Amino acid sequence: MNFLIQNRLTVLILIVLSFSIYFIISTKTICDDLDGFTREGVLYLKGSNKPFSGNSRCIWDLTNVTWYEGKYIDGLKEGLWKFYNLDETKRSEIMYRRGKMNGPRNIFNSNNDEIIKMNCTDNICETVQ
Repeated sequence: MNFLIQNRLTVLILIVLSFSIYFIISTKTICDDLDGFTREGVLYLKGSNKPFSGNSRCIWDLTNVTWYEGKYIDGLKEGLWKFYNLDETKRSEIMYRRGKMNGPRNIFNSNNDEIIKMNCTDNICETVQ
């Protein structure tokens, strides 16, 4: 009976480890400034010829505070990107589509109050009143 419980526990641990390893590999987070390079506007990881798809999160060197974070699809910025100050307050949020600013771009003050609201189309942004 004790042997059967140990085997089930071992199988359960192996399953959990397998899912954990898969999750870590499939949700790779890089810092594009350190881990990648851009060629013709497309991000590649160093040593790779395939455009990067995954998360990007860079931190300020000594403080371990997030500098910016967002996502790449086929080497292009996609979706919401957030930028932060050294004091961990939000600096700005920008929507990207296929590597270009498209949609809202909001800039915040040190109290996290939105102070500038813009709307962007193909990297051209205009202030919204």
